Amino acid sequence: KTLPPSESLPRNETVGGYIFVCNNDTMEENLERHLFGLPPRYRDSVRQITPGLPLFLYNYSTHQLHGIYEAASFGGSNIDPTAWEDKKNPGESRFPAQVRVQT
Repeated sequence: KTLPPSESLPRNETVGGYIFVCNNDTMEENLERHLFGLPPRYRDSVRQITPGLPLFLYNYSTHQLHGIYEAASFGGSNIDPTAWEDKKNPGESRFPAQVRVQT
């Protein structure tokens, strides 16, 4: 049996942790804002995040995994729409699937 894509979590499955992805250009903003975000296709899986869930941040520019961080909020959409602002659409985030983070 193959696992479903990461964008869609099977129903009634609990999440034990979550890995967010960044690069050298976005890592600093993640940490300064205490906010992790992913593209819109990840909204459903990010909504499964609850406060206290272990989070990790993978920088694909350096191939380094950072953490452990802790979710400080429930996962949601556009918690901060000004984060990672889309230059083509001012006031909209490029990564609207978001969660607040404790470091």
